[in-house]
Amino acid sequence: MQIDEKASPRLDPGERPECSLRELKRFQTHCALADAATTLVLDRGYDHVNIEDICQRVNISRRTFFNYFDSKDQSIFGNGIMSFDADDEETFLAQTHQDPIADMLNFIEKKQRAQLLRYKELGATEEFHRMLKERIREILRNEPKLSTVVISNFGSSMRRVRSAFELYFEMNPQSRTHPELPVGHEVALSVGFVRECVLYSSAHRDEFTTDTPLHDAADVVKNFWRRNSDS
Repeated sequence: MQIDEKASPRLDPGERPECSLRELKRFQTHCALADAATTLVLDRGYDHVNIEDICQRVNISRRTFFNYFDSKDQSIFGNGIMSFDADDEETFLAQTHQDPIADMLNFIEKKQRAQLLRYKELGATEEFHRMLKERIREILRNEPKLSTVVISNFGSSMRRVRSAFELYFEMNPQSRTHPELPVGHEVALSVGFVRECVLYSSAHRDEFTTDTPLHDAADVVKNFWRRNSDS
C-alpha cells in the first residue's frame, strides 16, 4: 500500500509545517509504519505479523524499516509509557537542581510535550494520535502477554532515572532533601515517587488535561500518602 496522505487521518492537509521536505517525508513514513503495524496486529494477532508484512503494507524495504524503528515491538508500541535515555540522563546531570524530584518530573513532562508539539507541527492530527493510543490499548486487551513489552521499555527508562539520581546526589550531596537517610534509600524513594507519578498519570490521561500531568499526579500521590499517614 502506498502512503496516501489524502485518505488517511494521520496528517492534516491544511497544515504546512516549517520543516524540510526530507523531515516531512520521514515523519509521514514513520506515521505510516505505526499505522500499518497496529492495524495488522489488530487484524491478525501479534504472532502472525512480522516486519516484512509491515514493510509491504507501506511499500518500503526491511532495511529502510530500521531507519525508523529498532524492532517490530517499537513500531507497534512506540517508546511506551515514557522515554528517558542516555542523552536525557546526560542532560539532566549537566543541569542544576534545587529540587531533583520535581525537576525530574519537569524534565519528563517537557520531553513528552516537545515531542507532541513537534508531531503537531509536522501535521499529525489529534485523531491519529488518539487512534494509535486506542489501538495499543485494544492490542493489550486482546493479548495481555504483550504488556511485558511495555513494562520492559518502562523499566529501562526507570533504570536510567535511578542512575541519574544516584550520580546527581553523588556529585551534589547538598541537593538531597533527606540527608539523614542513606543515599541509596533516598535514591530508591525518589525513583519510586517518579515511577508512581508516571504510572498514575498514564492510567488517568483523561483526568489530567493540563500541561503538567505528572505534577498533577504528584499532588494526588502526595495527598494519598499524607492522608494515610495522618489516619
